[in-house]
Amino acid sequence: MSRYHKGRRFEYKVRDLLKREGWIVFRCAASKPVDLIALKGDAVVLIECKTGKARLTKDQKRFLRLVAERTKAIVVIAEQEDGQVLFKVLK
Repeated sequence: MSRYHKGRRFEYKVRDLLKREGWIVFRCAASKPVDLIALKGDAVVLIECKTGKARLTKDQKRFLRLVAERTKAIVVIAEQEDGQVLFKVLK
């Protein structure tokens, strides 16, 4: 399976998990500006899904922090460990 397909499958897994928890979730085309945008009440969460050894670059982190600051959103990195989805807030 290609990295693209693994990544897309993980994005769907995260999306479905959040939907079951009552979030409204949008998957962004070509992962621009982020992979997923989740909304619930007043909360806005920008989600980057990472599989394997993929990590955000410094420039990507800087951009996401800027977007979060301007929109009052929270940026979360979703990773998979031992089959479980882990959410880490980008600080």
